[in-house]
Amino acid sequence: EKELLLVFTFLLSFLFIFTEILYKLLFGFVGDDSGENWIDRDISVYYMLGKPLASFLSLLGYNVYSSGSSIFFENLETHTLVELGIAEGCSGIASIMVFTSLFLSYIVVDVKKFNFGVFFFLILGFFMAYISNLLRMSIIVLVGHYKGMESLEFVHQYLGWLIFTGWMLIFWYLFNGYIHNIKERIK
Repeated sequence: EKELLLVFTFLLSFLFIFTEILYKLLFGFVGDDSGENWIDRDISVYYMLGKPLASFLSLLGYNVYSSGSSIFFENLETHTLVELGIAEGCSGIASIMVFTSLFLSYIVVDVKKFNFGVFFFLILGFFMAYISNLLRMSIIVLVGHYKGMESLEFVHQYLGWLIFTGWMLIFWYLFNGYIHNIKERIK
């Protein structure tokens, strides 16, 4: 357990620092000159969540659009257009980094084998983390659309961890089945 925690902490720290440096190398310094905000958070939120969320809900027939780190949708209770600010934590970026660090830590410490199947599960995990976050935010916006902002805030506070826990349970169940099959074949 100590080794897993050590590897996880190293990988998580590395991923957070590496993404900042990679962003700087690819896009240059954006934001203020103090060096505190290397990544333009509005751009990352817009492309990771705002634009895909607005596109998905628009495809379903809802009047939704995004701009910067905000989603705009109709509130049927008040018959107004509502602006919903999206924080960086809602974009799913941190969840993907935590998942990646935990998954790779488990591979390094326990499985000790990286093959095509493990790579497939890593990509599947990325995809599931992203889709579950998109589903979470879609539900939150739709609750705001039909039931108003008070209900939106309630769902935002309590739904996220349920969806994240659900996809993690499904993912680890599938992955452990795969690992179990590999270990059985080796015996």
